[in-house]
Amino acid sequence: MSTSLLIMPWGSSLYQTTHITTPSGAVYALVLVDAQRASAFNSKYPRVPNPGFEPGFPDSIVNEIIDITQRNGASEEMALAFILGEYNSGVALLKQDSNSNFQRLNTDKSTDASGHNTYTANNCQ
Repeated sequence: MSTSLLIMPWGSSLYQTTHITTPSGAVYALVLVDAQRASAFNSKYPRVPNPGFEPGFPDSIVNEIIDITQRNGASEEMALAFILGEYNSGVALLKQDSNSNFQRLNTDKSTDASGHNTYTANNCQ
């Protein structure tokens, strides 16, 4: 996995971005789209130390990601996109497409009458 820090245009302004290349070759970018919302998110959900690794989400969010992926069958990228949006994090998850363009990933949640949640990718094109 490789990481680097970029400045990339998003909308009418420049935002700080980190991109990650996975072993499979998928390239993702985390883009700061609203610094105030990101600051509020980090205050409300401070990162948890993770010795030897980057700090992680608090247990409540980790448990929600596990629930989304393991109980509801969503992919990890769908779960992360959902969490970033649902918690108004001020950060967007993008994935590079086959034309080397980054597309924002979004995930919608619906709940049926029995209370079962379904997560569906609703990605910007």
